Amino acid sequence: MKIFFRKTLALVLALSLILSLGLSAAASDAMGEDLTAMDTLLHQETQLSTNTFWSTAYNDMRTENLITYTPNMDVMPIVTYGQVLTDRNTVTDTARALESQGWRVVAGINGDFYNVNTGLPIGLVISEGVLRSSDGGYYAIGFRADGTAAIGKPAVKVSAHMGYLGADGMEVSRQLTAVNKARVSDGGTYLYTYDFNTKHTTGNTEAGVDVLCTILEGRLSIGETVTAVVERVEETTSATEMRQDQFVLSANLKSDAYQVDALRNIPVGATVTLEASAAGGEWNDVEYAVGALYSLVADGAVVAGLPTGVNPRTAVGVRYDGSVVFYTIDGRRAGYSVGASMDQVAKSMIE
Repeated sequence: MKIFFRKTLALVLALSLILSLGLSAAASDAMGEDLTAMDTLLHQETQLSTNTFWSTAYNDMRTENLITYTPNMDVMPIVTYGQVLTDRNTVTDTARALESQGWRVVAGINGDFYNVNTGLPIGLVISEGVLRSSDGGYYAIGFRADGTAAIGKPAVKVSAHMGYLGADGMEVSRQLTAVNKARVSDGGTYLYTYDFNTKHTTGNTEAGVDVLCTILEGRLSIGETVTAVVERVEETTSATEMRQDQFVLSANLKSDAYQVDALRNIPVGATVTLEASAAGGEWNDVEYAVGALYSLVADGAVVAGLPTGVNPRTAVGVRYDGSVVFYTIDGRRAGYSVGASMDQVAKSMIE
């Protein structure tokens, strides 16, 4: 994936993330008594604040960094993951790669959780307007071309119209289980694209039905459609390769016959249509998006039942005026920062 913006600054989320404008430190009910505070204007409407607090509970310090960002045309947030979804680049490596492509990186933070064995993100990934990975039912934050944000549960759905008629005379269609996620034994129908892994395959090792399709028109974007022609239908125990202009529909043979037979019976040469949608129209024009496991604050109040434990944390919040706060607190570093609980981060975000 190549991105060239020579005049524009980027705030990066690296599954990865980038952005912001300013909050100043004061005594914090969430974090403790303030020790130091420093604000740095990074660029237009984008400010870094570094605040240090003393925690009497832990007899140690807490250090937080936050960027506050008001959407503008000089700085824009993007989400990037490297060349394929299973890449596990650091934020530093990601920033260097972007700058080699013509970006000037303002700041960056990690985005989403991922499977440590595979590198696959748990939640949503959208880059350059294309759905790279479905949301898995989790929360997400997305950014439009003008830098404004959408936040919440996108509940993305992708439907596949298989291009042939069933026994009832109706066109066979199925709602897909996931896009670019690890296929499970009884999980239904999955969609895989070229940027799923470094081998550009489905990555599957159990017996299943794979339908290889070549894209004729469109892109896999929320609110848009893709049409493709079926090149091959086969039962296989190995991973299916694909080109950049192809995708694979796949179902494990242990899945329900309703899912397996829908793929098994597709004629070669049939035209398959994919339609992607989200729960709300605010996601239709999102250019970049990244998943989040938890919602910390809703309507100005801390969400009940958050997990406990003091750790390093990362959070993103959207204010009522549309500005965005990107927040991190370091942890597990005695004498510098002990970290915080999710409840404390939620309270800090409200402050």
